[in-house]
Amino acid sequence: MDAASAQRAAQACAQAGVTLGVGYNWRFQPALQAIRRLIDDGTLGRVLHMEGNFCGPSVYRFPEGHWRQDRDESPAGGMTGRGVHVVDAMLYLAGPVERVTAQSFRLAQSFGMDDTTSMLFRFAGGATGYLGTVIATAETWRLQVFGSEGWAEVGDVEHLTTWDLRLCRIDRSDITAKRQPEVITFEKRGTERAELEHFARQAMARQPLVMPGGDAVHNAALLEAILSSARTGEAVAVVNPG
Repeated sequence: MDAASAQRAAQACAQAGVTLGVGYNWRFQPALQAIRRLIDDGTLGRVLHMEGNFCGPSVYRFPEGHWRQDRDESPAGGMTGRGVHVVDAMLYLAGPVERVTAQSFRLAQSFGMDDTTSMLFRFAGGATGYLGTVIATAETWRLQVFGSEGWAEVGDVEHLTTWDLRLCRIDRSDITAKRQPEVITFEKRGTERAELEHFARQAMARQPLVMPGGDAVHNAALLEAILSSARTGEAVAVVNPG
């Protein structure tokens, strides 16, 4: 739940030759992998900005006094249950976050965890980002990557299905043209199965997944920075544990 313990777990498993995994299955979505390729081959140009949200009526599922309504168990509301998945996807696409500014409030009910949380990111590579987690509204999620040559977007209501990808590129011969996005579909697959099979292959080969100082540890460090920023209202640097 915090960067220091995540780092200790990663170090212990690395030293023992044990494979440590983390349950972020979005990286096994063909659409997200396709966006990674569009970045790598230059189709999207330089990554400038990313926007994401992961929302739904989660806060209404649990009565007053339930452990999930405990702010210490679910800090920054939907950030812990939902937002960390979007963050992991952003790290996969744009690398580590350098600085974050966050706000988090309880608006829908008189008890329990925060329900309206939003963040602004500055990535170490220069891109900016926005993430919102509103857990007192109808179900929705979205991730959109803006590059200097176009944008790519995924999003819907269900997130455990195989996603479609919307891609829209600038027409350099007529930059005033408003082009309709291309919709790209993929063969259906179970992302949880793909993730677990990948973990099994790595474990059988005694190969690492979560590494000291890697994305999983950085994700925990970013969550801590979000909590700090939400408390103070100031921008907070994201510091990985040494």
